[in-house]
Amino acid sequence: PAILATVGDGAVLERRGSAMGLYSVMLSGGSAVGTLVAGVAHSASGLTGIFEAAIAIFFVSCVASLVLSLRARRKEG
Repeated sequence: PAILATVGDGAVLERRGSAMGLYSVMLSGGSAVGTLVAGVAHSASGLTGIFEAAIAIFFVSCVASLVLSLRARRKEG
């Protein structure tokens, strides 16, 4: 609930519905895709494969977050 309030408060009033909808889609999509990735990783490499897939997704997410943050800062100033 706290993150949903943060998304709602951080969005411009005209785009608040879109921001909250996007958050909900990402949350649901992440759960669905995560289950599929974990199933494939487990079939391929067992329990270790699940952890390796999670680590890979984590690092890709960190790099994507860093790149998007840098782009946003360049646009600001």
